[in-house]
Amino acid sequence: MQTDAPDTITWSGEMAEAFSSWKWALCSDPALGLSDYAQPFSALAQRHGGRLRPVAHLSKTLDAVVRVALLGTDVEMTFYLTSKIDP
Repeated sequence: MQTDAPDTITWSGEMAEAFSSWKWALCSDPALGLSDYAQPFSALAQRHGGRLRPVAHLSKTLDAVVRVALLGTDVEMTFYLTSKIDP
């Protein structure tokens, strides 16, 4: 397979800070809300290999202990979830 993407990416402090800011923005109002199942859902996609492919997908169910411990604590829940996808 041929690709123009680099083999490696050097992750700088500036990139880490930008990524962290982006994660917090996605986990705060108004980015988060209740789903309206009457509306269509969409996913971020990119054309690759002649097809549209999802850029990223993350789905994780919290275990019962974590759900109970973090129930009603938005800040702690946000920190827990974003720390699981840190680069």
